[in-house]
Amino acid sequence: MADSDSLIIVTTTVADRPTADQLARSLVESCHAACVQIVPEISSTYYWQGEMCVEAECLLLIKTLASKYAELEAELRSLHPYDEPEIVAIAASAVSQSYLQWAIDALARQK
Repeated sequence: MADSDSLIIVTTTVADRPTADQLARSLVESCHAACVQIVPEISSTYYWQGEMCVEAECLLLIKTLASKYAELEAELRSLHPYDEPEIVAIAASAVSQSYLQWAIDALARQK
């Protein structure tokens, strides 16, 4: 299978469930993502503008193809409420062929 057809999982976080739901729906409807899973109530610890922050957030696990990453990142940046959103892509080292084909088909549908 071509590298551009490899599955990646892109992660991002948001402050609340309504924002997570809105981002997930937008990314799937626009064919930037085949599937978005939302993990509620995680805790993030980080420095922002020189201060230690500990925040409750929702984690989004966004499934897409490597070939779609650039447009997904652009769309995510345009929709995301954070000044500097987490946008991290992780290559899936193994994916069932039937799930991969489902993702390819889902991303190929007309917008």
